Amino acid sequence: MSSGIYEVHNKINDKKYVGSAKNFKTRWYVHLCDLRHNKSHSIYLQRAWNKYGEGAFEFNILFYCDVENLILFEQRALDILNPFKEFGYNISPTAGSSLGIKHSKKFGRIVSKRMVGNKYALGYKFTEEQRYRQRRHLRGRNNKLKPLHIFLIREFYKKRWITQKRMAEILGVHKMTISRIITRKNWSWL
Repeated sequence: MSSGIYEVHNKINDKKYVGSAKNFKTRWYVHLCDLRHNKSHSIYLQRAWNKYGEGAFEFNILFYCDVENLILFEQRALDILNPFKEFGYNISPTAGSSLGIKHSKKFGRIVSKRMVGNKYALGYKFTEEQRYRQRRHLRGRNNKLKPLHIFLIREFYKKRWITQKRMAEILGVHKMTISRIITRKNWSWL
């Protein structure tokens, strides 16, 4: 079993970050990458990492549990260890949730400014001309296949001359792409 509850422990000041992981090795690797690149989701942990350095931290497995029970046991660990503010680096008191996190007014202004003019979240309807231009733009992007390829793929499939897997290998695309072309989910306008 490789799932359970872990802590990132600061050996210098004894503060902790408590979390849950479906796979401990992967989770520790993600923590390391984020912290080394100054991109950790926990600003408190990131600041401590920057201050004390990588050598001051260790990854400890507190206990193993099934994936279905991760949130339950993480919440129990948070309640018992209390790794918040002066005792640790956790921000949210609720496992698996951002409930209880208070954002600054500056953060609110940034999000508000970012949402101004956001037509996607407001049910904005594109005009026919906008949709046409977007379709034309997306057709040629990162596309190895040309209309002739699409025609041949569909013809060969109808006549059963070659398998989808073999067509994908020859054209250098994923076999799902071939399947989507045949069912007209991709390149439906041809």
